Amino acid sequence: KLLEQNNEKFWTKSVMYEQVLLLCRGTEQHADAPGRELVDGEAVTVSASLTCWSSQKGEQEKAGQVEVFVYRHEMDAKIDLSKRREDRSGVFNWDDVVVDLYSGLSYHEKKLQGFKVSPRDMMLSQYLQDHVHYRRRRLCRHNHLEVSRAVDFGDGSPALNFFRRNPYLFPETETSTCSSSFFRSAFVSVLNQGLVLRAAMTRREFIYWLPGLNAGIPLVPKDDAVHEATFQAHDLAHFLLPDLLFTEDSPLHRRLYIIYRMLSEAITLVFADMLFVEHLRRSGVEYDWSKRKIWPLFRHCGLDPFAEGSTGSTEHFLSVFRALLEANVSYCLLGDDSRYRELLKDELEPECLKDFKEKYMPFFVEDFRWTSQNYRSMAARGAELRRWWSLAEPIRELLQQGPQGQGAVEELLTVEEFATRLGCHGPETTETSSGAALVWSAFRDVFARRIAPIFQQQQERSCAETLFRAFGRYMMGQCILLARFNFLPESTSCHEEILGVLQEARDAGGQLTEAQMLKARGCFEHYVDLLLERQLITLDDAATFKEVCPLFEPCFAAYDEPLEHYQQLKMVSQEILGELPSVGFVQVVSASSNKGAPTFLVDSSKALQKGCKNTQQGHLSQMEFWKVFLRGFHALSETGRIMKNPYI
Repeated sequence: KLLEQNNEKFWTKSVMYEQVLLLCRGTEQHADAPGRELVDGEAVTVSASLTCWSSQKGEQEKAGQVEVFVYRHEMDAKIDLSKRREDRSGVFNWDDVVVDLYSGLSYHEKKLQGFKVSPRDMMLSQYLQDHVHYRRRRLCRHNHLEVSRAVDFGDGSPALNFFRRNPYLFPETETSTCSSSFFRSAFVSVLNQGLVLRAAMTRREFIYWLPGLNAGIPLVPKDDAVHEATFQAHDLAHFLLPDLLFTEDSPLHRRLYIIYRMLSEAITLVFADMLFVEHLRRSGVEYDWSKRKIWPLFRHCGLDPFAEGSTGSTEHFLSVFRALLEANVSYCLLGDDSRYRELLKDELEPECLKDFKEKYMPFFVEDFRWTSQNYRSMAARGAELRRWWSLAEPIRELLQQGPQGQGAVEELLTVEEFATRLGCHGPETTETSSGAALVWSAFRDVFARRIAPIFQQQQERSCAETLFRAFGRYMMGQCILLARFNFLPESTSCHEEILGVLQEARDAGGQLTEAQMLKARGCFEHYVDLLLERQLITLDDAATFKEVCPLFEPCFAAYDEPLEHYQQLKMVSQEILGELPSVGFVQVVSASSNKGAPTFLVDSSKALQKGCKNTQQGHLSQMEFWKVFLRGFHALSETGRIMKNPYI
């Protein structure tokens, strides 16, 4: 009846009816029927079903027709009353006594360990495959790529050819300009490190982003070829500064991880959306560049990185690049636009700077939040990530991409290794280093070691050499699944097989054949099938993990909300980097027992600033935060700068 009421203004896409039953095995009798006690040791079947009534919209021949889809999945189990929990808070129905036959764990125990898979999960995986997965693989519109799966290595040539044949990224020699060599060197540097392309068929495959490991570069279609190319240049630039690798948690590690990730954003914007766009414009590409709100800002800064006749063109290019980077880092990471104002030589806020901030401030705020949440996700699974690093580090050594490897531009560093490089040692650094000091220390190191060297002439590597590096980095990331289920002996044997293949390639001069790659990948896929068979992952998990297995839980950024939705960038920076933690406005109630005791609403940032006058600012523990806050509150009270809250 609901579907029959559909019209142009109101449309119900589908109606779903779901049920999960506990049945006595081999019968239709409910094991938990009213008046029937669960029997210890009884064989049962957990049965889940979903009926979906769906109506089509827009297709005239199907409009108004109702389609019915039924999904069902069953798993055998047994009852173990000895597992009944006295405290049943958080226990769903009979999950604490229904035991999985393979593991001997109850559904609730599996949930607590992070890998509960029920018939309902399996049934919903079937629904996802039919109704939520993409109908067509996500590919670029203006640079075709022939692939058979989301991550398709081939012999190493697909990724190389995909970028090298793009005339905007790699122009023909006779049509190239003086600026082309800078970008060619940068792009070759990224391809030499080993790069994976991702042609997603599911949202889970598409949304994962982790430069340097198994995420690779997603293929994103755009309306025109120029936009598609600049978008790819932006993504390639992120691989000039791949994310630091999480191995252990500390306040300092958290700050450095976030700073490094945000530096990647700030550097990429200048490299791709300012300089690469300017290079295309000078090469004669016709396009409305003013649509990109960062390019007009670059134009008004009056700096010319490609000035003809400049002495030592690379030196001049790097000088201009650094000046722009310092301005963008200052705004992106610290919310300070003063360096841009210096370049613009204008005390008032020019229109181009205003437009830039309105466009990109939400991106920086959300990227701060997104990166912080990713770190929090990994820290919450610290033991698993430490097991992962014990599996991934030997692969990094085979690739020679550690701190003692072939060169800084190819390094994959842990947060701890980067902290050591900056000279950050001990808890005193954590407590006393300001966020700004860490930002500029990190920037100086990154520019000197990672950025400046890539603009020297780069020699292109062969397909076999880049396949070795690309597949090695990819398997470093995929090893998170082996770490998650480390209690299985097959996890160890699978890792040994992968290491063996990569060792053979290393012994052959760092060249991997397609046959060797398929052998190692086949071993990993067999391992994924084993996890599915043992009910440790879902059908959707299995399909996803054979392509990409994320190191952190998904977290989404919202860039398109109204400006008033976003907190000020400077406040977000201070909060996340540990300058002055803020909880907004704090309600303070007098301890007096008298009725009508005064209540105050206090701006915590003002109280903290007052309370921190004689305190070393830095990362504050929760206890220290409130001590400083109360000290500032009393100081403000004495000056009469606290107002009673009239609304309470």
